Amino acid sequence: MKKYIFDKKNKKNGSMTIELSLLMPVILGVLIFIIFLGFYLHDRCILTKACYYAAMKGSEQTDDDNAYIVSEEALNEVINNRLIGKWESRESIYVDEEKITVSLEAGITFNNSLFFGLLDDNRMGLKRSAVAYRINETDYMRKKRREGNRD
Repeated sequence: MKKYIFDKKNKKNGSMTIELSLLMPVILGVLIFIIFLGFYLHDRCILTKACYYAAMKGSEQTDDDNAYIVSEEALNEVINNRLIGKWESRESIYVDEEKITVSLEAGITFNNSLFFGLLDDNRMGLKRSAVAYRINETDYMRKKRREGNRD
């Protein structure tokens, strides 16, 4: 008895192929969204860290001009070559007698076809800021000892 390739016993149902062909774009879309979300969260954490680090470094300085320079260098040190996306950033550093405020606004521009124009101006932005109070360590310790607090 000859065995034929196109026998009715070997016939496969094609509904599984059609269902997967309809489901595959959704699965790929969700996967790409999760990857982009990971990139976005990574860059957001780096920008937040840069603001806090720059504010803390600047608060250690006693001179206002030196505090501004040190804060700017610290901000660039953290951001340099660590971001995944090509962010266009604008930083602002305010040095006061009491505190240092570091603000960072960053934006990334997407291609029109990526999100089909769902974003305003095809641009996504982040705003991060950090504040560090300036304390003269010697005066602070003397004041605490006079108050009786040795924390």
